[in-house]
This record gives sequence, C-alpha cells and structure tokens, in this order.
Amino acid sequence: MHLGKKQYNLEIRYKDYFNTFQRILSIAVKKNVDFLLIAGDIFDNRKIDPSVLSEVFNIIQNFKKECLKKLDREIPLICIEGNHDNPLSSSKSWMSFLADLNLIILLEGYYDISSQSIIFPPYSEKTRKGGFIKIKDCCIYGLPFYGSFTYKLFPSIRAAIKDSKECFNILMMHFGIKGYDEMKPGIPYEKELELLREKVDYLALGHYHRHYSHPPKEPWIYNPGSIEINTTRELYAFRNNKYDDKAWRSERGIILGKIMGKEPYQQDFDLIEFDNGALNVDMIPNRKFLTLEPIDISQSNSFKDAIILIKEKLKKLVPLKEKGKELPDEDLNKMIIVFSLKGEIPYSRIEINMGELRRELLETFDILDVRISTKRLISTLDSIELFDEGKTINELEKEIFLSIIEQNPDHAPKKEQIMNLIEDLKTELLLKKPNIKYLKQKVEEWSKLTYKQFHEIKSPRDKLGAEKKEIDNSDIDLGEIAMDFPESETEMKEGEDLEKIEEEDFELYEELEIDLDDFIDDERRKNKEKEK
Repeated sequence: MHLGKKQYNLEIRYKDYFNTFQRILSIAVKKNVDFLLIAGDIFDNRKIDPSVLSEVFNIIQNFKKECLKKLDREIPLICIEGNHDNPLSSSKSWMSFLADLNLIILLEGYYDISSQSIIFPPYSEKTRKGGFIKIKDCCIYGLPFYGSFTYKLFPSIRAAIKDSKECFNILMMHFGIKGYDEMKPGIPYEKELELLREKVDYLALGHYHRHYSHPPKEPWIYNPGSIEINTTRELYAFRNNKYDDKAWRSERGIILGKIMGKEPYQQDFDLIEFDNGALNVDMIPNRKFLTLEPIDISQSNSFKDAIILIKEKLKKLVPLKEKGKELPDEDLNKMIIVFSLKGEIPYSRIEINMGELRRELLETFDILDVRISTKRLISTLDSIELFDEGKTINELEKEIFLSIIEQNPDHAPKKEQIMNLIEDLKTELLLKKPNIKYLKQKVEEWSKLTYKQFHEIKSPRDKLGAEKKEIDNSDIDLGEIAMDFPESETEMKEGEDLEKIEEEDFELYEELEIDLDDFIDDERRKNKEKEK
C-alpha cells in the first residue's frame, strides 16, 4: 500500500494512497468478508512521520466502527511486515505498534536459529502476538520479510505447517516470484517452493507491484499488486519478461476470494482491478496516468524551439487549461502525463531546462503533473570531436583542468585526486537544486584530509561573528553596529532553482528501485540524505 508516499512531492498524491486504502476497506464491508489480508508494505517508509501514523490510525478506527454499525462485527485486518515496514535496528515496528493498539492482527512467525526451524506460535488475544490464527475453516500463517534468505526457509515452513483436512491453509509472505518483475530480485519457482503446495492451499504474496497468479494454469500463489502507481515503469505492460512501453497495464487490484466446503475445497478468486482514473464503475478508482509516444525534437534549433514543438504535439492529446473549467486536483481524472523526448539535437543537452518545460506545460494543460525522460536524446554538439586529436568536449575539459592543476607544484602530485573532486562537484552542481552547503563541507573535509597545512580562511562575516562575541561579553550596546554584509556569490546561489540539467530518466531512484529507506520524492529529504 505504501501509505505515506508523497509521489513527485505532490500533496494530492500523498492523499491518493490513503483514499484508495479507504475504498478497499469500504469494499470489504460491502462484500461482508470474513477477514482482509495485507501481505506487507502498509507503510512506504520504516521511518514514518507522525501524520502518517495518525491518518492510518483514524482510517482503521473508522473502519472498525463502520463494521460494527453495518455488520454487527469486526473484520480483522491480518498483516505481515514487508521490507518497507521492517525496522533496521529495533525489534519494534510501527506495524507492531498498530497491533498493540488492536487495530491489526500482525502475524510474526519466525526462524529459530538454535533448532533451525520455523515457529508459528498460535495468536494470543491477550498479548496480541503470534504467527498463526484460525478463522472459521481457514488456518492463516504469516512470516515477515526475510529478503535473500527466503528461499532457504521453504523446507522448514513445510515442516511447521500442520497437514489438516479440516483447514484451508493460507500462508502470507513478502517476496516475488522470479520472472514477474525483472527490476527486482525474485525467488525462482523450483522444487522446494513447489513442495509447499502439499501443505499450503493459498500463498498470499506482497512485494511486486503488478498482479500475477502462479503457476498460470493451476495457480495457488497470488499477488494482487500495489494500490497505486508507484513508479513510471509500472505504467508499462510486462510481456515476455520485458516491459512494453507502448501499452498501458492496469493489472493491479485486490483479490476477492471465496472458499467453500470441505476437502477438496471449492475456490473462487477474482481480481477487482484498479481503474486508470475514475471512469469504470466495475473497477476501483485510481489516479489517471497518460503515457504518450516519444516526442521527436530533432527539428528544433534550440530548447526554446523544442518547447513550442512539444506543446503543439501535446495539444492534440492532452486537455488544455481553460479558466474556470479546470478539474480540481482531487478529481482522479486530472492526469499525470508521462513521455520521453527523442532525436538528435544540434545544441548541448546542458541547455535542456526541464524546470522551464514543466512550468510551461502545467500552465498550458489541465494536468496534475508531468514526467519527462530525456535519455533518448542525442546531442551532436556534446559528442563533437575537437581539433585533430579527436577529443570530445568532456575529454578536452578534463585535459584543461589537469593542465591547470599541474601548473601548481603543490597540486601536481595529487592531480588525479583533485580531478575526481572536480567531477564530483560538477555532478552535484548540475542537479536541479545543488546543495551548496554540502559541497562546501565536502571540499573542506577533502582538503583537510589531503593537505596537512590546510586551514580554514575566515570570511568577513566569520570575523564579525567573533568580534560580536567579544563585544557581547563586554556589555556594549550593539544597536549602532551595521551587521548587513553582502552575501557572497556562493551563498547567493545556495537554494536557488538551478534547473538546467540533463534529466537522465523520470526519476533516478524510482527507476533503479533503490531502497534508501525508500527514497521519498522530496527535495528537502534528498538534501538530508546527502548531508548524512
């Protein structure tokens, strides 16, 4: 569910996730289900803000009240911890906190190292702990996320689960079957996993964000998918182990299961899909994403020309903004558009100002946001060979820097180290919002480690601070002392919106699926991570 995710730093996307969760709970009440399974990743981040916890608390509390009012009973939320819920340095998680408050039933089977076996303690209403619970004729077992160790657990799990003809055995785990998401590691469907079928009637999985059931012909493993689009690559169809960027894939939803009779049980499992927007009454409403064909800007002579060309192309596909007729952000049909730029351009990629393009499009079209990739663009200028030596601009730039460094005998022996530092600085300065404070600190620390004679040169502002401290200690009135020194060039640039960059992809962290406590699309948090 990834509750608490603030996708693209948009407040409304933060709310979308909670709203979808509420819709799912309403369906559970409407369908009068006996229980609801959540196989991990309730939260987007193991370090959540208090506001996220408060929102989840209120939603589940209201759900429990609605159940009592309409059904005269509660519908238990049976959960396990996913990799986003798992604490790094504590035995307690926010999931266990929700369990302590009797808001969820958290199943926590565990691997016992001493006996090298899996233990599923019966769930206790008193302690609100356990790894196994029975509801009607369903015996439900749960394990938290075990990562790369998962595949070693299957024999122990098989030994731990009771072979009972009186129970329909459900096992909840958090991992993906290899082959259904090539961007994430998966567990191959091999003998030890297949043998689990002897004890498990239904393996309820989380982790992968698309729906699948396995094996395709006689499935017993089910993964419903994420409740919202979390990354742009989830927009594309997955066919023959490759993502097809020409087709929309809406294969995400919730699985409604009916289990009837005794052994052999009659089973009926249906996927209720999420809609792309709020148009189909038989589907669950979701934020609309529109994926477009790549736009060729090779005919533009400058990025200003490219913006005009892009807008003309989009006018045929995307609704224009009309004063007084714009859709409110809360309307799920107010879309996020996704496309890439392609072509061979006669100007440098450094001229591509994604911030300017994004502002132009948001002012022109009635959309919530736009995500643009430029990795298909090729610049003839950036790859041009200079002089007779056949050097590119980047190679020439490095050569010039090295020659400047070598002119100083103190620096020449460390020229490669200095060159590496320069390249690091350049990488940071080309970001949308370079962290100048971080760069200053990086240079200072690097210099102290590299040069024994290095010492900090105090600026006039620093000197004034020292003088002020001395004056403060002498009880002199500072009222007449001028304190307004001009900002240095470096200080003026700090925090400015320097957005002339090459955007290698929609979101670097999004595409690579780097965890980093799952990266939040918030510039303020980006800077905090860098400072750490």
